[in-house]
Amino acid sequence: MKPFISLLVAVAASFLVASTAAQTCVNQYADFFDAQLWSNNDGPNDFAGDWVETDHLNLGPANGQARINKDGFLVLRRRDPNANAPQVCRSVNMADPNGEFFLELSYNFDVSTEQEDRFAIFVSGDGGSQTNVGEYNGRVKGWQSVNVDLRAFRGFNQVEICLVI
Repeated sequence: MKPFISLLVAVAASFLVASTAAQTCVNQYADFFDAQLWSNNDGPNDFAGDWVETDHLNLGPANGQARINKDGFLVLRRRDPNANAPQVCRSVNMADPNGEFFLELSYNFDVSTEQEDRFAIFVSGDGGSQTNVGEYNGRVKGWQSVNVDLRAFRGFNQVEICLVI
């Protein structure tokens, strides 16, 4: 049997909303996963809601296949290839039509991950269909940083970002 997929995410969901003129950070939404809560906020601005966990085990933020571990990492783990993929989603307000919007995160695949294993970032605006804005695989080991341009979603009141393994 293939080993399970495990993904650690650090400093996930650091959403930067910058003005176009000065390129300085106007709004920042951040969750550094320093608490085992789906409602945690570490930035100066509050998210539009809690992280929403989709995990067939539904054991909450400290357990299950989508969880926040004691070391301060979001962990997405898929042990059963026949079960729905675990994911977590969170929303932010990106209503400024001229704003610069980026998602910054760092990730690390577990050592047992195979090269074809991957996770994806999906984004939707105001309840619309999800768009895949980035897909990352287990070919590169160690911590990797990602900066995703989300300007295509500016002007939406509610933008939902999902991390899916």
